Amino acid sequence: MTKQKNGTLFAVIAIILIIVIAAAYNAFRFSSGAEGFTGDTVQQPIATTTCPPGSTAYISQNGSMLCCKGTITDRTCSIKPLCRLSGESESGVPHCADIVSTEFEKLAKKYCTPELPYVYKLKNGESGCTNRVSLPGVDALPAGAPKCTFSTDYETDRRLVNSCINKKLIAEYECFGENCTKTWWPAPVVGSRQYPAMPAISLTYSVNTAGPQGMNKMCIAKNTGIEMMDSHPAFKNVYRTWKARNSSGQEVSWADNLDKSPMICESAKKIFVEKSIPLDQVVN
Repeated sequence: MTKQKNGTLFAVIAIILIIVIAAAYNAFRFSSGAEGFTGDTVQQPIATTTCPPGSTAYISQNGSMLCCKGTITDRTCSIKPLCRLSGESESGVPHCADIVSTEFEKLAKKYCTPELPYVYKLKNGESGCTNRVSLPGVDALPAGAPKCTFSTDYETDRRLVNSCINKKLIAEYECFGENCTKTWWPAPVVGSRQYPAMPAISLTYSVNTAGPQGMNKMCIAKNTGIEMMDSHPAFKNVYRTWKARNSSGQEVSWADNLDKSPMICESAKKIFVEKSIPLDQVVN
C-alpha cells in the first residue's frame, strides 16, 4: 500500500514539474518573440501552458506532456499527437505555442490593425484585437486596454460600433481629393453599441478648391454602401427601384449604374480626380 501511495505521489509530482517546466519554457518563447506588424506579416508571440481546444493533455511514455485529439490508452494517443507542451524528444510534434501562434497570426491578418495588432481570447469566449500580447484563456484584459471584438458572424460584426472588421475596413479604405475625411454612415444612436444597419464608409472631400468644384462633396464606398442599403429597413426594399438621369436626360436605374454615379466613391474618384469617366457618361 505504501509503495502504491509513493508511486501515485511521484506521478503527481512529476506532472507538476512538467507543467512548471512547460510554463517556464513558454515564458522564454513568449519573451523572445517578435512584436507587431512587419510589413504585411503579423508576428504574434504566444505562450500557452494548456492544450488547444478539443485536445487533452497526457504524459507520453517518453515523459513528455503532449496534447491528443484522439483516445489516450497506456500513455499513447490513438492518432499523432496534436502538439507538445514539453519535451524536445518528441520528433515531428510541434510545440503548442507554435500552433496557437499560427492561429492567432491568421486571425490578426484578417481582423487587426497596426494600432491593435494582437489577437486575444478570453476565458468567456470573447475574441478581439488589442495593443498588447495576451495569453489565451485569461479572465480579462488589463484595465483600460484598448480593444475591438470579432466573431464568426460577419453581419453581426458589421453592425457593432466596436467591431474589429469595421475598424479594419475603414482604416484600409483610401481617401482621395483634398481635405478628405472618413466616417461611417448612418451614425449609431448616441450611446448605442450598434449601427441601425451595416454601415457604409462615407467620405467627405473636395476637388480643385480654387475652382468652381471647390465645395465639399460626399460619397459612399460601393461594397459597404450596398451592404448598408441591403440591411437598412428604409432602403432595402426600394433602392433598386431608384431612377437617375444620364447626360441625355433619360431615366435609368441608379443601382445598375453605380460605376458611373458620383455618389459612389470609386466612381467619384474616376470622375473628379482621375477624370477617366467622361462627364457625358455620368449618371446623377
